[in-house]
Amino acid sequence: MTAPCALHRLLAVPLLLALAAPAAAQPTQPRPPSSEPARDLRAEAEAERLAREEAEALRAEAAVNPSRPTHTDNALFIVPGAIELEAGYRIDRDRQDLDDVNTLTLVTQHIDFLARLGLAPTTEARFGWNVLHLLAVDGNREESGLGDPFAQLKHGIPVDPDGTHLLALLVTASPGIGQSPFTHRGLGLGADAVYTVFPGPLQLDAQAGLHMVLLVDNPQFRIPLSGVVSWSFLPTASVFGEFVQRLNLNRLNDSGTSLLAGGAWHPLPRLAVDASFGLGLSPSEPGVSFLVGATWLAGFLP
Repeated sequence: MTAPCALHRLLAVPLLLALAAPAAAQPTQPRPPSSEPARDLRAEAEAERLAREEAEALRAEAAVNPSRPTHTDNALFIVPGAIELEAGYRIDRDRQDLDDVNTLTLVTQHIDFLARLGLAPTTEARFGWNVLHLLAVDGNREESGLGDPFAQLKHGIPVDPDGTHLLALLVTASPGIGQSPFTHRGLGLGADAVYTVFPGPLQLDAQAGLHMVLLVDNPQFRIPLSGVVSWSFLPTASVFGEFVQRLNLNRLNDSGTSLLAGGAWHPLPRLAVDASFGLGLSPSEPGVSFLVGATWLAGFLP
């Protein structure tokens, strides 16, 4: 019994090989391509990390030149979901020659608050309030009161693929419900356009708009024009100069020109400080001049 069993095993081996040969000779059919590409989890994680770093860099860059009372917008890209809280203090000293002997001096103080919410990479909503206005005439305190709240929507449009030319459109509304010697009665509406160019470390802004006060007996119309040059000489610091021309279409005598200079400092990752000083003149009234000093503090919420 042992010899036949061994013989059977020897004969079975070639038979099994012969049966397996046709199957092995058949070419392997390629797997049909999948309708969904394979996910590269490592690449996705790296892309998310780079996106977070880029968002932080944009946020830090925006803090170097924060929004300031004398300049509506610098048209920088926005970090979606970011919340920025800003506070400003401004003091104006106006001097007017009444005649050859007498002069009138007005000193005005403003405390401003602004909240900015990033809605999209180039869209931002802003809510602000000129909280307190104090007016002194010739050294004597005269009037004070709450200023006006306002809301603003800003949308930026990249003009070129590199993002070195930007156009920002701003729409502002103010109900005029404050209690202040400077509160306008009626509905305040404004539309502005800001064109920005970034040649190297410089930032050049040109702004024009139309501001109106409606729903009153005597509607008011003004055209603000401004140009700003900013130089970021350090990653955390910049200086700027600004020219502003305000045209009052109701009374051209109330039009004025001002020159301002200042600087911005970014001492902490989520904090920026802005300070400026300016001189203003009224071309139509040589006896009218004013000085402006302002500080502006911006902080980002995590």
